[in-house]
Amino acid sequence: MRRLEIVIITQGPELYSTTRLASAARARGHGVSHLNPTRCTIRMGSEERGVLYNGQRIVQPMDCLIPRIGASITQHGLRVLRQFEAEGVLLLNSTQGIAGSRDKLRAMQAFDAAGLDIPRTSYARGAGDLRRALGDVGGPPVILKLLEGTQGIGVMRCDTVASAESVVDVLSRLQQPIIVQEYVREARGQDLRII
Repeated sequence: MRRLEIVIITQGPELYSTTRLASAARARGHGVSHLNPTRCTIRMGSEERGVLYNGQRIVQPMDCLIPRIGASITQHGLRVLRQFEAEGVLLLNSTQGIAGSRDKLRAMQAFDAAGLDIPRTSYARGAGDLRRALGDVGGPPVILKLLEGTQGIGVMRCDTVASAESVVDVLSRLQQPIIVQEYVREARGQDLRII
């Protein structure tokens, strides 16, 4: 196997998941470097087009880019990654895949369309949709989720209609639509993620 130059684009090269990726790649003889996406800008419309890092053209060889984009900079990170894609850089995860995974409703729609077992789920644009959505999923207890978020941020368990109404009232005022899901007791607060 030939040596690859792998770039991990991340704000947190010291994070456990990132260090494990880097050590696994190095153990297989590959080169690994990091780019912080918040230091990347994009230049277009000239022969010097491309992604700049700290204001300079990136000249290091890049066989593969592994995106590790945090939720707080999703849109900026996707814009930078799209430029890399346009330049022909191989991304481990496509921008379309990353964008789809960050939209929880879109991800649930894809899972459902593929025939995967998912909890009963309903989309509520605001407080006026809540009673219908609660009925769709079998009533409380329910899980309420913001459309975007990672690592459990924006996920709430509501054990009563009143608590669900209180949460949705606040979110409606912030113009935040929600996903309402049945609470799966057997899960006991755990989830299973398969890559």
